[in-house]
Amino acid sequence: MKKLYIFTLSIILTFMFSLNSFAAPETVSVIVNGNALTTDTPAVIRNSRTMVPFRALFEALGANQIFWDEPTQTVMGSDGVTTIKLVIGSYDIDVNGNTITMDTPPMIINSRTMIPLSAVSSSLGATVEWNPVGYIATVTKGGVVPNNISQIQPSQDTQISNPTQSNDAVLTPMNYGPITGYYAIEDLKRNKYVLNLGENGKAELIDINSKNSVQGTYSYNNSTLSLKVSNFNSTYTREDASYNKNNLILMKDNTNTTSGSTFVMMKISQDEYNKYVK
Repeated sequence: MKKLYIFTLSIILTFMFSLNSFAAPETVSVIVNGNALTTDTPAVIRNSRTMVPFRALFEALGANQIFWDEPTQTVMGSDGVTTIKLVIGSYDIDVNGNTITMDTPPMIINSRTMIPLSAVSSSLGATVEWNPVGYIATVTKGGVVPNNISQIQPSQDTQISNPTQSNDAVLTPMNYGPITGYYAIEDLKRNKYVLNLGENGKAELIDINSKNSVQGTYSYNNSTLSLKVSNFNSTYTREDASYNKNNLILMKDNTNTTSGSTFVMMKISQDEYNKYVK
């Protein structure tokens, strides 16, 4: 359940909100020892795992002895100490003769052999950290730790749409203003709603699909929201973020941090909200 939570949360944190379409980027920015991983094919999410071109990752982690066998679809990399072998479509990774089972196999994407970032990096002695706000995977080997991870800009080959623009994904300082207003929100189960937080402490939640409305209450103190409406019946801690110039708010469920009603929301206009009022 915890793995499912982490994966789902990483998706909803990076949504580019619209009321009719909540679309998460497939591409990922990969940072290895403080440097953006340069590839001709961007890293992507498949089966909830980050997949990267094998040669670029091997070289970035010092595994410069690289071998590709076309007939057996086998890729091998070695840094002189650790040698790993992977086969396209196989869930097994051979690490110095020992077999470890992965949950996502290597695969061909856009005519490139893509390998699972975390499994391969760990096998080569590196650690991987995930920034769900910016879809950034940070790989560290040899004790080099990049500074200010949350503010690293994705490299050009990981852009979702316009390759000439960067996707900003930064947390803002915890000095939050009022929360009153209208919002589009999505929970961990990918249910979509619009929410009205009125000035009188009244809350209205409308399911986008059914347009069913539920009345409730809320109170708010700087960064803490106490919300009681439908399934959102908990106390939440607020974190603000920006993504592609969209201002997002993450509300983390304080009662149950791993499987609770944590959700993401974005401010909308009253006219947009009224589209879903029966």
